[in-house]
Amino acid sequence: MKKEILKYSAALMSLSFIFASAAQAISISYSDKTKKTAVIFDVMGGANLPFNIYVNGGAQIIPAYAAIVGPNTMTQGLSNDFMVNPELNVGYNFNLFTADTGLGTFDPTLTPYVGYKHFIAYTPSVTLDNISNPSQSLSNAGGINLGVRFATNIPLGFHAYADAGLTSLLNGSWSQWTANGTGNTSGTINSNGLLLPHAGVGASFNLFNLLTLRAGYKLMYVPDIRTPVAPLNDASKALVHSLDLGLSFLFFSI
Repeated sequence: MKKEILKYSAALMSLSFIFASAAQAISISYSDKTKKTAVIFDVMGGANLPFNIYVNGGAQIIPAYAAIVGPNTMTQGLSNDFMVNPELNVGYNFNLFTADTGLGTFDPTLTPYVGYKHFIAYTPSVTLDNISNPSQSLSNAGGINLGVRFATNIPLGFHAYADAGLTSLLNGSWSQWTANGTGNTSGTINSNGLLLPHAGVGASFNLFNLLTLRAGYKLMYVPDIRTPVAPLNDASKALVHSLDLGLSFLFFSI
């Protein structure tokens, strides 16, 4: 199990090096499923490559996973579910036209993309009965991203975008274990072809490449992959509304 954790940690570190200049956004999110709010961190970055290729990636971090998808029925007692979702996408930029207004450039671009996203959920659980030997669980499943992004620079330092697509969840695996090794168990996650649509819009303002303000709104589905005992279905996901806010100043970004 430690090897699995180290493997996923290494993958996340690799993404952080690749997208070292990634934009960080704090999302104030509301779950339709639990009727609760939670904070989600998006650390994403992208780059335009030669031949109109666009690459973006990073990770989404959900510190209060249970507040989004609901309590974990496979564990009891106090738990602090946590989810992190690294992803990498590749697209092709279709520049519709470019116009120089004298106050800046207007260059609407349409970018269909495909990519991969990995969902990793970790749950520690402590009860009065197992306080000296708490149980833990680790679940993970991949997904194929398909979508299209519209983006344009607007004169006077503004930028706007819209994005829509979905993630087709693949099968995965889960493991549950205790500190002394008793009661260890594992299994597979049958995704049952679960689809996770998403859509969002946003805008940013850049002041002389010194200060950037970002804001956006998005809808997305978050899957519940914690130690499932049956194939996933529509009840295994939560619709989340997120308001994204971000600020960058020189080398500092939140």
